[in-house]
Amino acid sequence: MARAGLAAYDRLVKRVVPGATARIANWAAAPSPRTQDLALALALAAYNVGSLIPEVRQLKLPYLAFTLVVLQVLPLAWRRRWPVLVWLAVGVPRSLYDDLGISYAPLPLGPLITYYTVMDRCSTRTRWLVTLGTLAGVIRADLLPGHTLYNLFVGVLEFGTAGLLGIISRTRRAYLAEVEARAERDRAENDRSVALVAAAERA
Repeated sequence: MARAGLAAYDRLVKRVVPGATARIANWAAAPSPRTQDLALALALAAYNVGSLIPEVRQLKLPYLAFTLVVLQVLPLAWRRRWPVLVWLAVGVPRSLYDDLGISYAPLPLGPLITYYTVMDRCSTRTRWLVTLGTLAGVIRADLLPGHTLYNLFVGVLEFGTAGLLGIISRTRRAYLAEVEARAERDRAENDRSVALVAAAERA
């Protein structure tokens, strides 16, 4: 009985372990976009929390501050699937953080990345609407007490750069897709020519 159990266990291990090992190796070699975005969200959450720790004595509502900086980046795990919803989900806690006047604020990496994603993946109309919303949010935040026109200039420059990079990424992807489609058409045309020549020779 024990031998039969060990034999069954060995068969199970031999079936499960190689498949699991292969899946882990594939994931490590080429993680999926969702896995990459999740890793980005967690890394930025750690960065935001770490940037607040040295300033904790100067913060108003420190527990809320830590919560809001984490909420500003965790939705990035879904940025490619729902770019506009993630833009909203990231923008709301950032705006609340600014409205509360918590004092020190980390770099707006979450909002910058979501804006980049919208400019990279959404339609022209959506990009214009999100750009207007982003600009209004930047102006509103930088006109609050404690901010200056220099802050406004820096904010516009940051989001302008992120948007431009998103447009460049979108244009590059469209260009590569067109080159690939053209190469595929050329291959098909070449195969057709070869087939016609072969048919003529047989005739």
